[in-house]
Amino acid sequence: MGDLRWSLDPNSRIRCGASKLDINTIGAGGGSIAWIDHGVLLRVGPQSAAAEPGPACYDRGGTEPTVTDANLILGYIDPDYFLDGRMTIRRDLAERALTGLGNKLGLSMMETAIGIIEVTNSNMVNAIRTMSVERGHDPRDFVMICFGGAGPLHASSLKEDLGIPLAIIPYTATAHSAYGFVCSNICHNLVMSRYFRNPVDSEPFNRIFLELEQKGRELLGKEGVPERDMIFNRFVDLRYCGQISKSQSMFP
Repeated sequence: MGDLRWSLDPNSRIRCGASKLDINTIGAGGGSIAWIDHGVLLRVGPQSAAAEPGPACYDRGGTEPTVTDANLILGYIDPDYFLDGRMTIRRDLAERALTGLGNKLGLSMMETAIGIIEVTNSNMVNAIRTMSVERGHDPRDFVMICFGGAGPLHASSLKEDLGIPLAIIPYTATAHSAYGFVCSNICHNLVMSRYFRNPVDSEPFNRIFLELEQKGRELLGKEGVPERDMIFNRFVDLRYCGQISKSQSMFP
């Protein structure tokens, strides 16, 4: 039935194919920290205060100035209606963090806040240009969708800088990624590899499918999926021993 051997040579290459989304990420979120580099220039990110301790204004122990602190100082965030009024944020802590950074730059607190937002917007614009203009796409031909806790706060500036005609802010913007995850189908990919000699009938394949489907039922059952809602799709990828599959051949 053939002999499957794995190479332990560190210089050997293993071809693999996987579905993916082409995503470009940058450190320009609400928790991104503003700092000064060796050239005395204002930078934002990729360092982040994260959710814990979070921006200084969260009053959870964070002391570094962040994009959220700057947005609060500039009036883009209403401190009395943060998280639908369920979370209290402190402007005084944001002022203290930005004032400390501003003193090092020779800027007022308000100038520092403006600088942080301008640098953040510039980082976002450059990232969008990398994914569009540098690939031959004109941003003016597209609609921008903004989501995330801080994304919509920067929508109008990005839209104006890039000439994008329309920006869409979903109702679920602040929890859009989590919402998509919750609404997506539960899916498991179960795979089993076997060597067979030609000719071969369908019986060995059916046994494998039944075994994989049983494992699938157990997994979905543990996740609370009723059996009436379970759907199983069977696929077979066949090739001769030593032959590179079509999906793998696209990789060097």
